[in-house]
Amino acid sequence: MTERFDQLAPDIDAVHRWAAACLAPTRLEILVDLGHHGESSVGRIAARLELDRSAVSHALAALREADLVRVRTDGRRRLYHPGPDFGFEQTAEGFAITLRRPDGYQITLTRRSQRL
Repeated sequence: MTERFDQLAPDIDAVHRWAAACLAPTRLEILVDLGHHGESSVGRIAARLELDRSAVSHALAALREADLVRVRTDGRRRLYHPGPDFGFEQTAEGFAITLRRPDGYQITLTRRSQRL
């Protein structure tokens, strides 16, 4: 059993680093925002989420490194959109986001709207 864990340990560590990169609160907020609104600039994301532009830029850089967000240049503007490993689904109860790694690992988070 120890041998099997030793074989999985590097993979588990890689999955942990990836999950930590994409599930930090600000990064998760940005992923949900991009899921709702689609392609957006740093300024628009910052305005919608009421965050500082530099915080949004920093978070987007980490999400790009995790390959969860892609960027497209349009003249002088940089427009960010979810990468191919990101899925967003609006449901009657709330929403679900799915984050996939190329090696098959996947995390799905669901959020149900609270009803009063």
